[in-house]
Amino acid sequence: MTETKTIQKTFWQKYSTLMISLVVLVIYGWALTGLTFSGIQESAGEVSSSIFHGLTHPDWAYVYDGSGEDLVSLILQTLRLPF
Repeated sequence: MTETKTIQKTFWQKYSTLMISLVVLVIYGWALTGLTFSGIQESAGEVSSSIFHGLTHPDWAYVYDGSGEDLVSLILQTLRLPF
């Protein structure tokens, strides 16, 4: 014979996802009410295009050029910082 046990879930176990989602939505709503939207700037298209172009055509010379001011050198300098 098998016994079936019913496991009673607590209120928090039942509704934790819903409550967390509600808190996050309230915080986002509160944060967004403080923003003022003044429209899209005229340069938004140019800036967006420049960002997209930079993402699709990266400047690899910036990664390493041996000058000490390139990305690899700066990352290594950052990793050598004492914590």
